[in-house]
Amino acid sequence: YAARQAFGNPALIREQTHEAWGWAPVERLAQDLLYALRSARRAPLLSSVAIIALALGIGLNAGVFTLLNTMFLKPPTLKDAPNFVQVYPRYSGWSMREDEYSFFTTEDYDAIRNRSHALDDVAAWQPSSDVLEEGNKPTATLLTTCNYFHTFGLRPAAGRLLQDSDDVQGASATAVMSYALWERDYARDPSVVGSTFRINTNPVTIVGIAPKQFYGDRMQSTPPAIYLPIQSMSVIRGEDFVHNPEARWLYLIGRVKPGTALAPLQVKLSVQLRQMFATNKFFSGVHRPLIDRVQVPLTPGGAGIQSMQDSYRSNLHLLQWIAGLVLLIACANVANLVL
Repeated sequence: YAARQAFGNPALIREQTHEAWGWAPVERLAQDLLYALRSARRAPLLSSVAIIALALGIGLNAGVFTLLNTMFLKPPTLKDAPNFVQVYPRYSGWSMREDEYSFFTTEDYDAIRNRSHALDDVAAWQPSSDVLEEGNKPTATLLTTCNYFHTFGLRPAAGRLLQDSDDVQGASATAVMSYALWERDYARDPSVVGSTFRINTNPVTIVGIAPKQFYGDRMQSTPPAIYLPIQSMSVIRGEDFVHNPEARWLYLIGRVKPGTALAPLQVKLSVQLRQMFATNKFFSGVHRPLIDRVQVPLTPGGAGIQSMQDSYRSNLHLLQWIAGLVLLIACANVANLVL
């Protein structure tokens, strides 16, 4: 009886075949899509308003969430992020500089790197803005020590990274280009490596491309596009803080051994820095008593300096609430239109 009914009813045969092969859901989806298109054609104005309202609400929320995810939930971090610390000298008790953080001189950096065994490695840098002749526009640059990329355990996307021979006085000016700039302005052209660019009208040879998704050691709105050795400062910018023993201009980031407690390390580095400052000309005479007030606080450096997070946290949270409200209003408007 079932066979006679099946053979005598083609629609039943198709239905049973579709269910056997799992085609029924696909067919129902196709029917729903066709029905939606027919409904949209019958009321084009209503459909257009509904689609635009939902697109704006969903698009705004997706954009805001992407920004929040990048800055707070999953910020760009360094490889082995927990093993990095930001190093600053703090001159507690100084007039006009009570508990302020400061910078290091080049001599301080050399002494800490060569004589301090508390840190596995230390790199120094100073951000600046220089004019790249290509496009004649200000470009975010970073003056770095030769071991900057090595400290982070990075490899170049193309060419090579900075090395010791690039960071000596009198060496030809070299630089590393960021992957973002290489991709955006030069379409990842391999001929960029080895080419000569002009920065502040001075010729600079691009020796390599930084790794993809590396934006420096800190979070900032304008990440470095060009990385230069600190020795090129006198040529590129016409200033020579590198060989000035009193110029405090360098940020420091250090790598510590896994599991190292920061509190004892801070005390050890503070003692070592005071010993180094004992032979510094700046701390001679009336400034001698200030040596005992020098401290070296350490802060986690794996996700970079978090000042950007602190500055924009409340604004971004407010923006997220506004975006959610916009989506809610869009949904309410669509429901009202349908009614």
